[in-house]
Amino acid sequence: MPLGARSAAAGAGWAILNATAYKDGSLSTFEDESDTEGNANAALEFFTDLMLEQYMDGCEVDCDIVLSNGKVVYANVVDNGPTQEPWFQETNTNSPSLLSAQQQAELIECATASLKALGLTHGVQHTELKYTSRGARLLEVRGAPGGVGPAAHAAARWAAARLWMKASPGEVNPRMGGRGVHTINKLSTGVCMVTEQLLASCGLPCAPPRPAAPLACIGEYGVVSPASGILADNSVIEKWAAHPDVVYCRPLADVGAKMTCAQDGFPTWIAEVMVRKATPQEAVEFVQSVHDDILASVKITPASASKAAGKAASEE
Repeated sequence: MPLGARSAAAGAGWAILNATAYKDGSLSTFEDESDTEGNANAALEFFTDLMLEQYMDGCEVDCDIVLSNGKVVYANVVDNGPTQEPWFQETNTNSPSLLSAQQQAELIECATASLKALGLTHGVQHTELKYTSRGARLLEVRGAPGGVGPAAHAAARWAAARLWMKASPGEVNPRMGGRGVHTINKLSTGVCMVTEQLLASCGLPCAPPRPAAPLACIGEYGVVSPASGILADNSVIEKWAAHPDVVYCRPLADVGAKMTCAQDGFPTWIAEVMVRKATPQEAVEFVQSVHDDILASVKITPASASKAAGKAASEE
């Protein structure tokens, strides 16, 4: 007998957004819970595979963890700002987290359980989660333990699947996080992710000391293009790079590059900026003001106008 769609969702702690049934190249999709209640269950009499989808509300975070002999010796929660929808493009982060100590503890517990399910025991791990209205949730599981055979890989994948069903689990990366993750951790907690990974790679134990209070409060922003066209002027980036509270402000696109805004497609990053302030809230507010000024100051010429100007110049 097929497993009822509602029962499957309930077992995972989900409210269904989409349910897709699949067999032999045929698909049947049901878009809401009321539709799924009847029609999806009937379809499962003929379809063998079921994919459930749910929109995860709440704030996204990064959880950077250092493992040594299977024990968590360092864990730091970094807040992520709202993503650029519908693309879910990453925007801003801050450390320390503004979430409560209890919420952070739940997120670290969920991340730790994910790593354990995948059989990871050593090194730097970068996990992405959301704290939703239903509690801490891992968004996606990627990665498996290295140096093992197909059977162990299959066991790890099944362990990840069980974790997903139990915790409604975005992302487990058995590596250091990209972009500003290394700098954020080092400036705010004094822990160097590169050093810890090198120690683990050499088979040495990791035991990074962590201060009782943050060393600095960090805000970071990836600035995306406000319009589509050709980037004509980004000199405002140099102005902010010289500010004493700015760790860095650097371009991610050269003048003359083609830019895309969120309304026209996957948005293009213009710049990335990191700041430090006395409190997390001040860091968030300051980096937001820098972001807003960059958006207001960069000049983007419509592609059609740029082509016309180039044609006129060539004719002259």
